[in-house]
Amino acid sequence: QIAALTRDLPKGSVVGLKLKNCPEWAMVFWGILMNGFVPFLMDARATGEASDHFLEQAGAKAVIADDFHSYSLPRFTLSELNSQIPNYSYEPTWENQVIFASSGTTGDAKLVVFDGENLCAQINAALEMPNTTSDIMYPPTMGNLKILAFIPFHHIFGFVAVFLWYTFFGKTLVFLHELAPQRNLDDLPKTSGQPCLRRAFVLGQHRDDLKKDRRLTRT
Repeated sequence: QIAALTRDLPKGSVVGLKLKNCPEWAMVFWGILMNGFVPFLMDARATGEASDHFLEQAGAKAVIADDFHSYSLPRFTLSELNSQIPNYSYEPTWENQVIFASSGTTGDAKLVVFDGENLCAQINAALEMPNTTSDIMYPPTMGNLKILAFIPFHHIFGFVAVFLWYTFFGKTLVFLHELAPQRNLDDLPKTSGQPCLRRAFVLGQHRDDLKKDRRLTRT
């Protein structure tokens, strides 16, 4: 489906990925790579003007986004993507780079390029994690681990410490409709999700209150 939308783009082009955390994010990310393009991970909350500026910095040729901003380059939405007839006979041509960016609050964003070797090293560094860091991840014998995917995947921490690690180990990602801390706490009993990287909650609620909230303990 991505191949059909991007057939006019030269291989090796940078394609912006500007979606909030959702199941489609993962499919689009791997689809961009499989079609020979370099994904440029973007903040879904960025304004159209800021996004255009970052896309220009990255030398992007297109962007996949579900917002209402207008862009100075081709923009494809999830609806357009889903309307394409899948072609399962095509041969993937994998790209080997991913571009991350800083927030750009001081003007120009700082772009960082990771290649496949860099990202595999992140996986390799975590191979013993299920057996040695039970507060972050635990083996299947201790139950089915689910993690709340509230840290944005466009951020290097959210990408590596949530998306990359936990999908590699076959764990379940739980996606939220809202990012409000209290709403996240209320949703925990419904999903049995484990906020393994729980320090992020401290941004929205006092640390002492978190210690008292039994919903943060593992079941």
